Amino acid sequence: MPSAPLLRLLSLATLLLAAAAGCGPPVRLPDEPIEDPQVVLSALRTRPVPSTLFVVARAEYYSGRGVRKGKLLVMAAAPDRIRVETLSPTDDMLSLLASPGGEFTAFERGGTRCVLGGTCPENTGAFLPVPLSIPQIISLLAGLPPVITHTDPALVLRRRTGRYELHLQDPVSETRQVLELDPFRLDVLATRLERDADGLRIRVDFEDYRDRGSYRIPDRIRIRLPRDGTDLSLELREVETDLEFAGDPFTVTCPRGAAVERLLCPGEEPLPEIEEAP
Repeated sequence: MPSAPLLRLLSLATLLLAAAAGCGPPVRLPDEPIEDPQVVLSALRTRPVPSTLFVVARAEYYSGRGVRKGKLLVMAAAPDRIRVETLSPTDDMLSLLASPGGEFTAFERGGTRCVLGGTCPENTGAFLPVPLSIPQIISLLAGLPPVITHTDPALVLRRRTGRYELHLQDPVSETRQVLELDPFRLDVLATRLERDADGLRIRVDFEDYRDRGSYRIPDRIRIRLPRDGTDLSLELREVETDLEFAGDPFTVTCPRGAAVERLLCPGEEPLPEIEEAP
């Protein structure tokens, strides 16, 4: 009969082999899985979201444009008002983008250029790490990715991962979306967007949800766009909800003496000549 130490060694070896084979703890599944995709869609539509967000985040950004790491301060008021500051290690502002809705202003501290324009993704994507609209960015920070216009949604429960998968397709734009959700809290854990016409590919992952007052907000968000190698990770270190901001942090003016440039959204009139801020 094998000795006790040998039995313990064999048991440990079995555990290590199981781990190497990808075995892990059993996946939890709901006793009565949801079958109707409209139930999940309704839960997403009615999920409580904060009226305002104050976020301090650690950001890591990789793309063809280079590598950047630092701190972001975000103040947002749904649906479309936002202020994003990049901060130095000593919390000095390095750059700013602010929008009271409709138009934005962006500049770098000490720079000679100030940019104004409509808040279409084509414009704001030049100053923010991802080409998303401001309402979409605010929703992502709250753990709610935008849901595409769709017909005939389909819902499956993946027993291997223990996640619901909600499959959506827009027949007009031929965009496909898959949302992966926790089967108990219906937190969105990931979403994928694909469109063949222009090669669009986006994946967003949400991790470590926690209750913040009446809301469920993730601690970590990762956004990837394989087409240009964009990989943005946000660690939300400070989060405050439903604050009343003093004054109007979303309306700013260009620094004195900066050259003012206007960017066009698709379909807008030609760019006017560059003027100088008073």
